[in-house]
Amino acid sequence: MVEELEVKDFAHLTRRYTRETIRFIKSVATKNPFFIYLPHNMAHGPHHASPAFLGKTGEGVYADAIAELDWSVGQILNLLVELKIDQRTLVLFTSDNGGGHFPRMRVRNSSNTPFSGGKATAAEGGFRVPTIAWWPGTITAGSTTDLMASTLDLLPTFATLAGKPFAAKAPIDGLDISPLFGKELPTDSPRNTFAFYGYFNAADQLRETNEQLLHAVREGRWKYYPRPTRFLRVGSTNYLNIPAGALFDLTADPGEIYNVSDGHPNAVKHLQELARSFARELGDDGTPGTGCRPAGYVTEGRPMNFRPVEK
Repeated sequence: MVEELEVKDFAHLTRRYTRETIRFIKSVATKNPFFIYLPHNMAHGPHHASPAFLGKTGEGVYADAIAELDWSVGQILNLLVELKIDQRTLVLFTSDNGGGHFPRMRVRNSSNTPFSGGKATAAEGGFRVPTIAWWPGTITAGSTTDLMASTLDLLPTFATLAGKPFAAKAPIDGLDISPLFGKELPTDSPRNTFAFYGYFNAADQLRETNEQLLHAVREGRWKYYPRPTRFLRVGSTNYLNIPAGALFDLTADPGEIYNVSDGHPNAVKHLQELARSFARELGDDGTPGTGCRPAGYVTEGRPMNFRPVEK
């Protein structure tokens, strides 16, 4: 159901999302497999919390909102256990970007440590986020990994875990990373490379253009910047100015502080070619790539299940 909401309704969104999720699970869990995508609003501003949580943490409305999100996850996990479907249900909790980290922000509600930068930058602090996977009996409790993965990989991965490997009619960017969701973690991830695209420019602000820029590429431990950029140094209000051609060893230097390009010319050369390969396939700065497909457009879009909220 799609509704038009007023600001006064925002405080109840987390509870309404949770209630609807629980209703849906109860309606299908004993009959059919199901998939739920639950993107909570309240981790992103403007922040609100219901009367049950507002003011309860003593740390401000953002902390109250996050406490309510924690409550929401607990309600859903408890239901899966109650219905005895927890051992055949994978729950994945993650974020779409790092926290905001700009000097102009008066209140910082997140920390990207040990990474520099944050949301809207090409630094690791903008892209690398924590992820929690819960699947009793399949994923070993307390196990951790820092192997590379992306939300791009979820579609083919979920298909494999559901017993029907994904067969794309057209090439997609996602890889099957299902080995990362087992009792024994692998030593390597199926994903070893990544391209960092964005609108941000060297001033750490959005470009006045709709053209995406290839800012960095990564392969394994190495990250290379084919164009200059800048972002806040981890734990500091000072900027790191990243020159074109900079190379960072993310294993030794996850904060991207020390440019080691002079000492690793072979790695630089290899990643330069990787960057050119990504640019050819995915495009760069207004030039379309060979692997880009035309976007679909709807001239007069309207949700089929739309109805205004009754006053």
